[in-house]
Amino acid sequence: MKNHWVLSARGFGGVIFCGLVSLGLAAQAWAQSATFTAQAYPLVGNTHIAADFNGDGKPDLAGSGLQAASVMLNNGNGTFGPKTDYPVGDYTQDVAAGDFNGDGKMDLVITIQSPQQSLAFLPGTGTGNFRAPTFFPNASGFDSPQVLASDINNDAKLDVVIMHGIDCFTAPCRPSRIVTVMLGNGDGTFQPARDIDVNTFPHSMALGDFNRDGIKDLAVGGENTELSILLGTGNGNFVLQSVMLLVPGGDLFSACNDVDVADFNRDGIQDIIVPLGNGEGNAIVLGNADGSFRAGVRNQEDAVSAPNSIAVGDYNRDGFLDVARGMGDGTRGLMQIMHGNGDGTFRPLVRYLVPAALSSQGGGWIIAADFNGDSKPDISLQVRGNNVATDVLLNTSGAAVPPTAPTVSALALNPTSVTGGSSATGTVTLSAATQSATTVQLASNSASASVAASVTVAAGATKASFSITTKQVTSTTSAQITATANGTSRVATLTINSTSTAADIVSITRAEYERAKASLRVEATSSRSTATMQVFVTSTGQLIGTLTNNGGGKFSGQFAWSVNPQNITIRSSFGGQKSSSVTAK
Repeated sequence: MKNHWVLSARGFGGVIFCGLVSLGLAAQAWAQSATFTAQAYPLVGNTHIAADFNGDGKPDLAGSGLQAASVMLNNGNGTFGPKTDYPVGDYTQDVAAGDFNGDGKMDLVITIQSPQQSLAFLPGTGTGNFRAPTFFPNASGFDSPQVLASDINNDAKLDVVIMHGIDCFTAPCRPSRIVTVMLGNGDGTFQPARDIDVNTFPHSMALGDFNRDGIKDLAVGGENTELSILLGTGNGNFVLQSVMLLVPGGDLFSACNDVDVADFNRDGIQDIIVPLGNGEGNAIVLGNADGSFRAGVRNQEDAVSAPNSIAVGDYNRDGFLDVARGMGDGTRGLMQIMHGNGDGTFRPLVRYLVPAALSSQGGGWIIAADFNGDSKPDISLQVRGNNVATDVLLNTSGAAVPPTAPTVSALALNPTSVTGGSSATGTVTLSAATQSATTVQLASNSASASVAASVTVAAGATKASFSITTKQVTSTTSAQITATANGTSRVATLTINSTSTAADIVSITRAEYERAKASLRVEATSSRSTATMQVFVTSTGQLIGTLTNNGGGKFSGQFAWSVNPQNITIRSSFGGQKSSSVTAK
């Protein structure tokens, strides 16, 4: 997991960029695309993080250099000073930050590709400098390509989780199936490593709280698009909950290149997104809050190029989380952004391209943090190829302009006249569909007609129906039904007829069912020319439909009906009714 805007591992995810002056595309109203300006710096590491190492309130950069921890301090405005290397002797793999010795100053831990040592601890001075490293042994026998820093056992002391990949220190190479947990003592030292079987060959991992018990859980992305979910016990251990197969039939190259945790559908429950190798695109799994997840949904747009890593943030400032992808193939854009809809789905991706001369370059690790203090997520991207660099992309996106709220454009009642004690249906229509549900307030000005307090128009829809119930009345009366949303209202009138008034006389002149067309033809008359005539199945009371008023007291209708109802009843809004058998043809 890339810890959004903060300390260790990957702040906001992983993407790549190259030496551009300006990046961006035309905005499309509410769904505007994020824009950036970029500045290239020396490569700070194959992986890197953002944290405040000198206490000025601005995130600095630290990375896993060749044989050192590399640091670049923020000048306070989103630009960075020269790179400083702190040697650790062996090749480094990943880096995390936190206060491991309890002195209130930011420290570094960095994993090492060595059979003897897996971790180096570099105490921070609080000025942006670091003291000599302390090393911890590699008891696993594997390399250590990822490290996460967090309080795993809830003792207010930072611990580390180290992912182990492969052992090629001796031939033949062998893959790992473990991560190790090293519980912190709070003084910069750690307890002996404890192996956790993750039931897959791990490629990436992230921490979260998937069952909302306040204890850290672990998601591990492996080969064959396998995603292992391990629930924390609170004592530094993790128990395997499930192994999800994100893409059936995946292979060794369809690995989970990265894992990130965030609430993409805004239900307060953590979800997981995974970029996949071998052209499989991305997979998102929505959480159920109990440690389980719904089936993965893939986005294969531009899947020909595999994202190396991802970073999550609201880059276009519309209130929905987006996903920035660092691409391995520079010809399709070193970075791509999928702007979120706020419901776990995404709009078509936006490509951020590089100059033609650099088109063969690819993006590497990507993180997000607010580097210049403007409350927008910026991006830092590792660029590979002939011109390796760390590109810092400052977010220049303006505030997203929300769409005009939909108004109530119509309110219709069916029927418009009823006998007291019967019901009618109201239908409210909005001027436009919205991305989220819209609540329409309802009201009646008469005690003889009742409606619910509100009706909801679903996201993406423009209409919703509601029921109107009436009471028996001694004389004909009327009720005004009002629908209100976003400061606009529509009113419709319902006539409620007295049940003591003599009912109209209803006759059925035709009731025929045509089997070949599964069609019911009905013709009828009423002594009241303004009546509303509805057809029901006599045996069940099921409504078939409303007849068309042809004038002069004559009514007709033709209805699609799957089976012959055998007998129908026509009911008039003036109280009259008539039943008849149906002739089959």
